[in-house]
Amino acid sequence: MIDGVDIPFGTDRSLLHWMTHRAVVTKSPFIPMSSASEYLRDMGMASSGQNIKRVREAFQRIASFALVVQRDSGSQTEQLIMPIIRAAKMPLSMRTTSKGSQMPLLATMGDEQGFTLDDAVFREFMQHHVPTLAKMIEVTRESPQTQDCMLFLQWRSFAARSKPVFLGIHFDSNSGTKTPTLGELKSL
Repeated sequence: MIDGVDIPFGTDRSLLHWMTHRAVVTKSPFIPMSSASEYLRDMGMASSGQNIKRVREAFQRIASFALVVQRDSGSQTEQLIMPIIRAAKMPLSMRTTSKGSQMPLLATMGDEQGFTLDDAVFREFMQHHVPTLAKMIEVTRESPQTQDCMLFLQWRSFAARSKPVFLGIHFDSNSGTKTPTLGELKSL
C-alpha cells in the first residue's frame, strides 16, 4: 500500500476487469495504455476531465493494492503476496498523485507507455480465466453490486457441466445509479 491511497472500491472493479480482459486477449502481462481515454472509450464513457480523474484515481488504488493468499495448516501459515501491477509507465494524465505531485517514471519500462501485471497474477488470470463479455462490464459499470451478481452468474454458468438456463432477474441496487434492464442484459 502507498500512504494516502485507499484500497480499491466500488466502480474500480470495472477498470480491473478491463485490465484482465486486455491481458487475456493479448496473452501478455504488459498492457499498453497511451491515455485514460482508451478505457473510457471501451466503456462507452466521455473523455471528460472528471472521468479521466476517476480512472486515474482507480488506477492508483489498483496499482497500490496487493492480493494476499493465506493458507493455515496445523503447524504453519503460508502467505503468497501478489501486487496486481508490477510496473507502470503511464501517460502524464494518469500519473498525477492525489497530492498533485508527479509519480516518478521507471527507466525499466522502456519507451512504451502502459503497465505490467504481476507474473503470479497474470498466470492466475490465464490459467483460471472465465470469459467475460465486455458489454456486460460496460452496462453494469455504475452498479458494482449488479456487476458482482452478473459476473458471479456468468462464472457459475461457465463452471456448470450442462447448459445454463437463466430466468428473468431484476437487480435493484437502491443506489440511484442506472440498473441494466433485462432487455439490455439479454442483448449482451
